[in-house]
Amino acid sequence: MAPSEDPYQQMPSPSKPSPSTGSQCNKAYSIKKGETCYAVMQMFKLKENNFYQINPNVECNHLFVGQWLCVKAGGSGN
Repeated sequence: MAPSEDPYQQMPSPSKPSPSTGSQCNKAYSIKKGETCYAVMQMFKLKENNFYQINPNVECNHLFVGQWLCVKAGGSGN
């Protein structure tokens, strides 16, 4: 990567994620200021492995306000 390139320059538009299992996201949640992945897991009573299964591309250190996270997917067990 060239020194002038910024890997976070272009953030993707917020969209409802589709889990890697091919299941459709049945319920999504929009991140609010100050929230973390852990807070969302607690809020929706998700186990960590399930959260990452239905949000395979999430980068918890780089959440942004308005980002959609899947909190319930078909066949996810939640």
